[in-house]
Amino acid sequence: MHIDASGSEVVDTGEPRSYFSTQFTKDLVFFAVAIVVGLLVIAFSFDAPIDLILERWPVFFTAIVAAAVANATAVGGGFIFMPLFTFGYGFTSLESLKLALATQAFGMSSGALAWSVKRIVMSVLGFSLVFAIAGMFIGSFYITPNQNHIDIAFGAASLGLAVILIIEVYYSKNSSEYRNIRKPTLLDLIVFAVLCLLGGMINAWVSIGIGEIVALWMLLRWRYPLALCISTGVAALAGCSIAGLLIHSELGGIRWDFLAFTAPGVVIGGRLGARMGVAICGDAGDVGEVSNVKSSDRLKHFIIAVIFVDGVAVLFNAL
Repeated sequence: MHIDASGSEVVDTGEPRSYFSTQFTKDLVFFAVAIVVGLLVIAFSFDAPIDLILERWPVFFTAIVAAAVANATAVGGGFIFMPLFTFGYGFTSLESLKLALATQAFGMSSGALAWSVKRIVMSVLGFSLVFAIAGMFIGSFYITPNQNHIDIAFGAASLGLAVILIIEVYYSKNSSEYRNIRKPTLLDLIVFAVLCLLGGMINAWVSIGIGEIVALWMLLRWRYPLALCISTGVAALAGCSIAGLLIHSELGGIRWDFLAFTAPGVVIGGRLGARMGVAICGDAGDVGEVSNVKSSDRLKHFIIAVIFVDGVAVLFNAL
């Protein structure tokens, strides 16, 4: 029992407080901190910060949307950022790639933390990151495509990703059949390691790939619940993106004047995306039932359409 603001006694029933009095408040504080930190970075790091904010503010809101979609589905935000930076701001393909990877390092990390550790399969995450990060290094230092090849690779990867998502939509409709998790065999682990290595290389070239590979393999081969597949895929993409940020910080070429706007945007969007994912997949990470199949399908149908259009447009421009 406690006293409320009016002086009346209120009996404590022991029931948990509502989302809007706890988690919602925490999220608002988190969003406010992200915005304030972003503004401080802009104010103290660049000349004419007011003019820069007036010019670049749309990038911040685009980053929120892209990160929300990416973290709700484990699809890399590069499918929005690469065409946006290339066609919208006239960046070279390599500049767009560097900025997309750096941006994802913040957004996917925010989403992975918001999904929470209880929904991330740590054994799968650790195994996948060993090979995916190795693929990132190979794709960044040893097998590096030129500008035109990046566009072709992005277009091809986008079309392939659209097909993968169609398969995932089909199987996730019957997610109730995927509760009996399969124990990985040696062959499973070998094939998964190769896929993660290739996924890391693709991620190094086009900033999408590894999250989708991890999520889809877990869903179709090992029959994990959808919530665990997406959260682990998000965490895998976060790890690879952090590696990409470190790699390209050393190599140089990251547009920090844009990252100052995309980073706080994707930090906010990542948290929102995780909330969307939990709402769609169900709150119980150990059960993982899809609580709103129609919403899940509609979201993925929209993403498939955007990715397909992206892929066709970039391929047409490259060829």
